[in-house]
Amino acid sequence: MSRPPGYRNAPKYSLGDGSVEMSESSSRQHSRAARLPRQSSQEHMRDLMNQLPSAHPEAYTIVEASRATGRPVNADIIEEIIEEVNMQNEQPGNVSRTLSRHAQLARSRRSRNTQRRKSSKRSVMSSMLDEETQEAIYEAKHILENVRNQTAKMTTKLDIYREEQKQLAEAKTQLPWWYIFLAEVYHVTGWLWHGLKSQVKGFGFWNQSIKSLEGKHGAAVGTFFTFHRWCLLLNLLIAMIWVGFVIIPTAVKPGFDSSGKNLVPPPEDVTSDLGANLVGLITGGAKMNRTAYFIGSYFMTLDQQASNDYKMPLAYLMCCGAYMFLSFYLIYLGVYRAVNRNAALSDEGQHVISEIVFTSYDHSLTDPKSIRVKRGSLVRLLREIMDEETFKKEYDMKEKHRIYAKRVLVNIIILIILALSLWAVQASVTSFADDKNEAARLIPSIILSGFNLALPVAFEQLARYEEWRTPLFVIQLSVIRAVVLRLVGLFVFFYTVFTRRDAYMCWESFVGQQAYNLFMVVFLFELVTSIAIDPVKRYMHNRFEWTHKYFQTARFQTIKNTLEIIYGQSIVWFGTFYCPIMPVLAVIKLVVLFYVKKYATMHFCAPPERAFKATHSLKGLIYFVMLLALLGIAIPLGYTIVQLPTSGAYMPSGYQEMFTNVSPLLPTCATANASCLDCLSSSRVDSAVVCFKPTSTSTGSALQLGDLCDLCPSGCGPFRNQDSVYRTMKDEFDSWPSFIQHVLNIVGTLSFALIILFVIGTWLLFVRAENDARSELIVKLKNERDIERIDKIWILEKYSITLDSME
Repeated sequence: MSRPPGYRNAPKYSLGDGSVEMSESSSRQHSRAARLPRQSSQEHMRDLMNQLPSAHPEAYTIVEASRATGRPVNADIIEEIIEEVNMQNEQPGNVSRTLSRHAQLARSRRSRNTQRRKSSKRSVMSSMLDEETQEAIYEAKHILENVRNQTAKMTTKLDIYREEQKQLAEAKTQLPWWYIFLAEVYHVTGWLWHGLKSQVKGFGFWNQSIKSLEGKHGAAVGTFFTFHRWCLLLNLLIAMIWVGFVIIPTAVKPGFDSSGKNLVPPPEDVTSDLGANLVGLITGGAKMNRTAYFIGSYFMTLDQQASNDYKMPLAYLMCCGAYMFLSFYLIYLGVYRAVNRNAALSDEGQHVISEIVFTSYDHSLTDPKSIRVKRGSLVRLLREIMDEETFKKEYDMKEKHRIYAKRVLVNIIILIILALSLWAVQASVTSFADDKNEAARLIPSIILSGFNLALPVAFEQLARYEEWRTPLFVIQLSVIRAVVLRLVGLFVFFYTVFTRRDAYMCWESFVGQQAYNLFMVVFLFELVTSIAIDPVKRYMHNRFEWTHKYFQTARFQTIKNTLEIIYGQSIVWFGTFYCPIMPVLAVIKLVVLFYVKKYATMHFCAPPERAFKATHSLKGLIYFVMLLALLGIAIPLGYTIVQLPTSGAYMPSGYQEMFTNVSPLLPTCATANASCLDCLSSSRVDSAVVCFKPTSTSTGSALQLGDLCDLCPSGCGPFRNQDSVYRTMKDEFDSWPSFIQHVLNIVGTLSFALIILFVIGTWLLFVRAENDARSELIVKLKNERDIERIDKIWILEKYSITLDSME
């Protein structure tokens, strides 16, 4: 092999001419190694012992002599010996003086660490102790914690352990008993807290199951099940909020209104038919109507509200805001991390072929069949990339007018299908949502779930006729259409439900029943598709060869299952306000679906054929769609809270006439001067004679105001007889001190908003300038990297250096 002039091998470890340079680099290595966690001290010790014979022969002689005398040797001792040899250049035989010097350096370093720890975590108890006692205790504990990592015989380790235990016991005798007790409590609580923190931070449960799924089906499937676990934890937090602040306080005092005795007029008798009650477990009807599942059971009379210090309406509204804000914060963190990861992984200097060859292999795979499938998918992906230029040229040569005409036609067909499906959902809700037959109430939810299952497949097939430039864009477009279909269908479903609210005295519970109905039907659909469809597809594909022309074997569809989880979570976000028990049901649902999907995936689904960058692109897609779904749900939910009147006196006149049954035998009157709103006045006179006149009749009825109030519908839930749910927040604001109200009123003015916008704009200007400077630096560094690549290539070509010649 020909080498450049003056070329020589750089010494790996040398104490000769390059001792200064190597000592500095070695010092940097040791400073980095000193910052390693204690779990890697054994590997660090092994590396130091391997480097000592060539890098530091004098230090190696001292270490061997120390080990021969039976003294303990660890990584810290070796580092101190190396420093001492480099500074003093001592003779190899002077073992005792070097070890003595090392002990002093070690004690001084530990003393500095102790002082640093004291300055950060100083307490009243530690300030009362002797400095020497604290140093002795810390040094003994430090040796006890690291004795296992020392490279010595077991008998030597046991002797060191017993000696240090004895010294630690002697040092503890100088401490008061209460200090020892509090120190042990602090140690145990700290150990428990760090263990719990690590488990929560790492989401410790289901790790083995997810790893096994990754090993057979790849990282994309593992990413989905990790997201499934994340949704479970999110719903668990939401359930804890509602159970702790709404359900338990209501159950303790005043209790749930399960009988409906407080409602005016009283509800109809619940059917005792067994079949209707069984179907009611899915629809939320029958006896389920009077349970704590729905908002109507959280009923408090005026006397109960006055005697109860716990403000249930305010707590209910604050829980709603808390779980929405919590969801937004967690999703925002996911989006931020995904965007940050994508920006960090993106490199314009890398060619796409090299990226696929060197970084696209999924090393989490362990199953041999999955490994073969993964290799085949990478080969197929490389062929697609290499043929991409050919596809682009063919696409550029096609007639654009014909392609545009086909796309317009396909989009018109898709819009017609979408409009017909939404009309079918609206018609089914109008016809069957309030049907007396419990089974018929399932029809709207079944129709909506059926459309969500079938239409995305039809949209994907139609997208193939649009002749887009790349197959990846076809997949992205199909995902966008599926998301729009699910969200728009959900909006139409609940909008139609709200239009039917005037037919129910407790319309809030009616909305909660419909949300519960849809939640249960979606859950059943997911169970059926996981248990029945995948086994049938695999059986037919393996048994009948003619089926290979029409469909493939069962494979885990990551995008489809992800959209199903996001869709179910959207129902939970909207329906929890009207069905407070829904987060608890969502936790149970996610636990059941995890094990069902895991079993079906491991036993019936083949590994995916198409490679997917699950480590970053799939996570970004998931959290981005979750954010869109949350914002799409927050808008209609916020509108219902702020604008819609609650059940009771503030409902429209038709609602009042439906539930206010005035006897026709009462005296008539001509001019109406009273309504159900007069019953909410604190200065009302029950004995006053008023004239109540429904709009559907030409004459009114004369009766006492107290009798009219007994006939008016009472409403239900914690927000009854209010112009909106937001009235609770306004009333609470009016009860605050005038100074706080004045400050908040100033904050809500337009002038203060303009000041905030000016400050934010100035801050964004500085951030923009800083980002531009960093972008210029990144471009400069990339140019330097490219120049270095060119220089290396020039050197290899100049001196004819090849891999064969290097061998």
